[in-house]
Amino acid sequence: MNCYRQAVVFGALGLAMGADLPAVDFEQLDEAARAFAQRDDVQALVEDNRPQLAKAYPLVIRDYFIRSANTDPLPEPRPTQVAKCARHYEMTWLQRRYVWPVTEDGTPDWRSIYIQALDHYLGFCLRQSQR
Repeated sequence: MNCYRQAVVFGALGLAMGADLPAVDFEQLDEAARAFAQRDDVQALVEDNRPQLAKAYPLVIRDYFIRSANTDPLPEPRPTQVAKCARHYEMTWLQRRYVWPVTEDGTPDWRSIYIQALDHYLGFCLRQSQR
Protein backbone atom coordinates (compact mmCIF):
# COMPACT_ATOMS: atom_id res chain seq x y z
CA MET A 1 0.00 0.00 0.00
CA ASN A 2 1.49 3.35 -0.95
CA CYS A 3 1.67 6.18 1.55
CA TYR A 4 -1.15 8.14 -0.09
CA ARG A 5 -3.60 5.25 0.18
CA GLN A 6 -2.38 4.45 3.65
CA ALA A 7 -2.99 8.01 4.82
CA VAL A 8 -6.53 7.81 3.47
CA VAL A 9 -7.07 4.48 5.20
CA PHE A 10 -5.77 5.88 8.50
CA GLY A 11 -8.38 8.65 8.47
CA ALA A 12 -6.61 11.24 6.35
CA LEU A 13 -4.25 11.88 9.25
CA GLY A 14 -7.06 12.45 11.69
CA LEU A 15 -8.07 15.60 9.85
CA ALA A 16 -11.55 14.42 8.98
CA MET A 17 -12.42 14.74 12.67
CA GLY A 18 -10.75 18.11 13.24
CA ALA A 19 -12.07 20.84 11.00
CA ASP A 20 -9.69 23.35 12.58
CA LEU A 21 -6.62 21.39 11.48
CA PRO A 22 -4.88 22.11 8.17
CA ALA A 23 -5.38 20.16 4.97
CA VAL A 24 -2.67 17.70 4.07
CA ASP A 25 -0.95 17.57 0.69
CA PHE A 26 -0.56 13.82 0.30
CA GLU A 27 2.10 14.07 -2.39
CA GLN A 28 4.26 16.21 -0.10
CA LEU A 29 3.51 13.86 2.77
CA ASP A 30 4.62 10.86 0.71
CA GLU A 31 7.80 12.70 -0.30
CA ALA A 32 8.50 13.59 3.34
CA ALA A 33 7.90 9.99 4.46
CA ARG A 34 10.23 8.66 1.76
CA ALA A 35 12.96 11.12 2.73
CA PHE A 36 12.52 10.28 6.41
CA ALA A 37 12.91 6.55 5.69
CA GLN A 38 16.30 7.22 4.06
CA ARG A 39 17.80 9.20 6.94
CA ASP A 40 20.84 7.66 8.65
CA ASP A 41 19.60 8.50 12.14
CA VAL A 42 16.34 6.67 11.47
CA GLN A 43 18.11 3.48 10.42
CA ALA A 44 19.86 3.55 13.81
CA LEU A 45 16.47 3.34 15.58
CA VAL A 46 16.15 -0.39 14.99
CA GLU A 47 17.06 -2.86 17.70
CA ASP A 48 16.68 -6.59 17.01
CA ASN A 49 14.75 -5.69 13.84
CA ARG A 50 12.22 -3.78 15.98
CA PRO A 51 11.63 -0.06 15.44
CA GLN A 52 12.06 2.10 18.52
CA LEU A 53 8.76 3.91 18.07
CA ALA A 54 9.02 6.24 21.07
CA LYS A 55 12.45 7.41 19.91
CA ALA A 56 11.31 7.83 16.30
CA TYR A 57 8.15 9.76 17.17
CA PRO A 58 9.81 13.08 18.08
CA LEU A 59 11.94 12.86 14.93
CA VAL A 60 8.78 12.45 12.83
CA ILE A 61 7.04 15.39 14.47
CA ARG A 62 10.12 17.62 14.23
CA ASP A 63 10.61 16.65 10.57
CA TYR A 64 6.96 17.38 9.75
CA PHE A 65 7.01 20.79 11.41
CA ILE A 66 10.31 21.77 9.79
CA ARG A 67 8.95 20.82 6.35
CA SER A 68 5.63 22.58 6.85
CA ALA A 69 6.85 25.62 8.80
CA ASN A 70 5.71 28.13 6.18
CA THR A 71 2.40 26.49 5.31
CA ASP A 72 1.05 24.97 8.52
CA PRO A 73 -0.91 27.13 10.98
CA LEU A 74 -0.36 24.73 13.88
CA PRO A 75 1.73 25.95 16.79
CA GLU A 76 5.19 24.50 17.32
CA PRO A 77 4.84 21.32 19.40
CA ARG A 78 6.01 21.46 23.01
CA PRO A 79 8.76 18.91 23.78
CA THR A 80 6.93 17.66 26.88
CA GLN A 81 3.76 17.11 24.87
CA VAL A 82 5.67 15.26 22.14
CA ALA A 83 7.41 13.05 24.71
CA LYS A 84 4.08 12.17 26.33
CA CYS A 85 2.52 11.44 22.94
CA ALA A 86 5.52 9.30 21.95
CA ARG A 87 5.11 7.13 25.04
CA HIS A 88 1.36 6.79 24.36
CA TYR A 89 2.00 5.89 20.71
CA GLU A 90 4.50 3.18 21.57
CA MET A 91 2.43 1.79 24.45
CA THR A 92 -0.61 1.61 22.18
CA TRP A 93 1.37 -0.55 19.77
CA LEU A 94 2.71 -2.77 22.54
CA GLN A 95 -0.52 -3.17 24.52
CA ARG A 96 -2.63 -3.92 21.48
CA ARG A 97 0.07 -6.20 20.11
CA TYR A 98 0.06 -4.46 16.77
CA VAL A 99 2.59 -5.59 14.24
CA TRP A 100 4.47 -2.55 12.98
CA PRO A 101 4.67 -2.14 9.22
CA VAL A 102 7.54 -3.89 7.49
CA THR A 103 9.01 -3.76 4.01
CA GLU A 104 9.19 -6.78 1.73
CA ASP A 105 12.58 -7.69 3.22
CA GLY A 106 11.15 -7.66 6.77
CA THR A 107 12.74 -4.43 7.99
CA PRO A 108 10.62 -1.67 9.59
CA ASP A 109 8.74 0.39 7.01
CA TRP A 110 9.69 3.89 8.11
CA ARG A 111 7.49 5.51 5.46
CA SER A 112 4.41 3.94 7.01
CA ILE A 113 5.62 4.55 10.55
CA TYR A 114 6.12 8.24 9.67
CA ILE A 115 2.51 8.54 8.50
CA GLN A 116 1.13 6.60 11.44
CA ALA A 117 3.06 8.66 13.99
CA LEU A 118 1.91 11.86 12.32
CA ASP A 119 -1.66 10.55 12.26
CA HIS A 120 -1.41 9.86 15.99
CA TYR A 121 -0.04 13.32 16.72
CA LEU A 122 -2.49 15.28 14.58
CA GLY A 123 -5.49 13.04 15.15
CA PHE A 124 -5.11 12.15 18.82
CA CYS A 125 -2.55 14.28 20.66
CA LEU A 126 -3.64 17.66 19.37
CA ARG A 127 -7.27 16.85 20.14
CA GLN A 128 -6.29 15.76 23.66
CA SER A 129 -4.34 18.97 24.23
CA GLN A 130 -7.31 21.08 23.08
CA ARG A 131 -9.55 19.65 25.80
